[in-house]
Amino acid sequence: MESTKLYLDDIRIGPKDYSTITNPQYFIELLEKCEITDISLDHDLGLGVMTGYDVAKTMVEKNIYPSRSINIHSSNPVGVQNMVQLFNRYAPKEVEITCNRIGHAEY
Repeated sequence: MESTKLYLDDIRIGPKDYSTITNPQYFIELLEKCEITDISLDHDLGLGVMTGYDVAKTMVEKNIYPSRSINIHSSNPVGVQNMVQLFNRYAPKEVEITCNRIGHAEY
């Protein structure tokens, strides 16, 4: 994988410099096995699959983070709040946590 930036979303396509991933388990696997610098997460990933919050909890439990930044791009305000609070509490201090709807067609 060329990109070191991952964009997790079941519907939207990420920015050009991100690799768009639709499967939460695969996203976690890449985060564990590759040197990832930046990630952007959606909360609602479709029925019957993990949510972005589930991915965030797995990252915390396994202590796996990108080296530079975590962005939350979800339209779900409660999901965003929960994910940001979790990362602000547990992510390494050198990892920037942001909430920005990057990659959305309307922007």
